[in-house]
Amino acid sequence: MVTSFATYLSRFLGVVSSEKIKETSKIFKWFNCIAYSVLAALIARMVIFPAGELAESSIFIRLFVV
Repeated sequence: MVTSFATYLSRFLGVVSSEKIKETSKIFKWFNCIAYSVLAALIARMVIFPAGELAESSIFIRLFVV
């Protein structure tokens, strides 16, 4: 119950605060850069340190696919 409340509260606060942020503002661009960097880091981690079935493939194949 507490975790559900925390989740929905943070989503509500995100919706309320998003109305005041312009897409061209510096804070919006900063969050965009952070999101892309996290995505790039996760993809790099999957390629360099794979787990499961992906670990059985060659590093050259993984780099070629990406």
